[in-house]
Amino acid sequence: MKKIAFIMDAVSRQYLYLRASGILPTIETSAEKINLYMFRGRAAEGRRDEYNMGEYSIYTLPELKDFDGIILNVHGNYSDGRLKGGNIIENIIDNALAANIPIVSMSTKLEGVPFVGIDNHSSMYNMMQHLHKVHSYSKFWFIMGKKDNYENGVREAGIMDYLRDVGLEGQNEFFYNGSYSSFCGEDGFLKLYKKYGKLPEVIVCANDMIALGVCKAAKKKGIRVPEDVCVTGYDNYEFAGYHTPGITTVRQNWHELGVKCMEILKKQWNNEKVHKETYVKTDIIYRGSCGCKEDDILSRMIPAARLYSRVEMDEFDNNIEWLEQDMSVCKTFDDIVEIFLKDVACLGCRGVYLAMNENLNERNAAKFSDRMKLLFAWESGRLVEKNKPINGIFPAFDDGEGRENYLFFPIHFDEYPAGYIVFRGAEYVIRNPHLIRIVGVLSEAIGRCHTMNNIELLSITDAMTGFYNRLGYQQIVQPFYDVCCKEGHNITVLFVDMDRLKFLNDNYGHEMGDLAISSVAKAIKQSVSEGTYVVRMGGDEFLIVLDSTDREYINRLINMIGRAINEMKEVKRLPYVPTVSAGYVITNMSDNFTLDRYVKEADDLMYQIKGEKRRKL
Repeated sequence: MKKIAFIMDAVSRQYLYLRASGILPTIETSAEKINLYMFRGRAAEGRRDEYNMGEYSIYTLPELKDFDGIILNVHGNYSDGRLKGGNIIENIIDNALAANIPIVSMSTKLEGVPFVGIDNHSSMYNMMQHLHKVHSYSKFWFIMGKKDNYENGVREAGIMDYLRDVGLEGQNEFFYNGSYSSFCGEDGFLKLYKKYGKLPEVIVCANDMIALGVCKAAKKKGIRVPEDVCVTGYDNYEFAGYHTPGITTVRQNWHELGVKCMEILKKQWNNEKVHKETYVKTDIIYRGSCGCKEDDILSRMIPAARLYSRVEMDEFDNNIEWLEQDMSVCKTFDDIVEIFLKDVACLGCRGVYLAMNENLNERNAAKFSDRMKLLFAWESGRLVEKNKPINGIFPAFDDGEGRENYLFFPIHFDEYPAGYIVFRGAEYVIRNPHLIRIVGVLSEAIGRCHTMNNIELLSITDAMTGFYNRLGYQQIVQPFYDVCCKEGHNITVLFVDMDRLKFLNDNYGHEMGDLAISSVAKAIKQSVSEGTYVVRMGGDEFLIVLDSTDREYINRLINMIGRAINEMKEVKRLPYVPTVSAGYVITNMSDNFTLDRYVKEADDLMYQIKGEKRRKL
């Protein structure tokens, strides 16, 4: 069974669906068993660098050498990817090349990588030819996308080549470069109109969103399209046909693009020769915005299937609002999982999974933690897994039957990756305009819950050592003891106290005393096993509650703490190596003694040992 990684950078929801539309059915009908793994980050210009780094973190999740092929689509609205002094996109490409497996690049040319793309140059050249030859237009404005975006550059080249070929050079000053948003269309139109004071015959736009912004800004100025100025777009977005007038645009064959990518990967698997560049042709859709005869308005009415889809989306929108309301009162991760699972069926997937870092306070802006926990795995209408430790995406997300797809989104606290959500069988959810909102609602709930838990943790934690304080003793350790008492489960109460702290404070200052306490605390933390409760009871007094009654282990632990103190680097700054005294008692739950009584017994034993040390000195 072969696995393909599809890495997509900052594409809109519609593009996400379009770019997968040819790959998914090809996999489903392939004679080979193939699974598709889609990793999608949504960084964008104008968002904070910290947020964008968190989005890009999803690309650090897959070990690309574990795959059999890679499809790269890394040219989106934040194409340079330069954050925190590094070029994230270059790193993605370098990692893909280093995996040394078959690879194909969609829409962006990369050195040494087979390229599959839309014939942007010819389509824009043909658009200009239609405007010039059919309508006899010769005065243009051009409102385009980012100057350094690859596809935008190819479209501009198509325009310039046509102008040169027909002797209309010299229109460079009529270019405005912004983004691919409708705001770019509004802003570009207003700035060019202010600069020149009169309209051209046509405003050629890099995409339909820009064209929509131009139409909107023109209408506010009382300027009519196409009577006063014509407008063209690109991409054939759904609204381009429903707009009045209909926007003349270019239809890209995204389905064919995906099919070609799969063909090239299969050829590489079979060691067959592949072309360096493969182009997919486009179609120009002529509508009223360029002055062409407008189709009958009825032909542009929303088809019944689309109408049903919109009704379905409205109902889905209600579900998301309810999800937001329910998530807003979640206090624990268990609450989040319970609420999310209640509404997960409406996502229309075969499976949904949520994986989180085991310790959300251990933050690494470079990559995900090696210690992850699958909070839940929901498949075919039922919960199949909960709180399962995982390391990497395989074998947790692997279907040996093939013809399956998985869509990965990051969950992050600004630049720090905290986890990820996975949709299995994502054909429906990819088309869903509320997809990003779903992920956002979940991320906000997780972040809010984590903050609340941290605030609560701060109130029960000692600031110097990170151990529980006396409030933590009451709220955490005491309930643990009560459960053990009820179940008749014996435990060990160990009291540890540093020797000669008063002498150190009086003769060398409290700074040295604090350093000694921190060293002892660090040694305890290093020596105890996971699941052990440690409380700082006072200045240099530590209570250790162990779920063990093995005297040999307890004595070994006391010696381990002593040796660990000797090895602490901080100790070298102290005038002498501190030592500790320890006393412990093993409970007998049949006596029904309180925890405070056992703590006092252990404390008394510790002072007996401390007294014996003094007598020997």
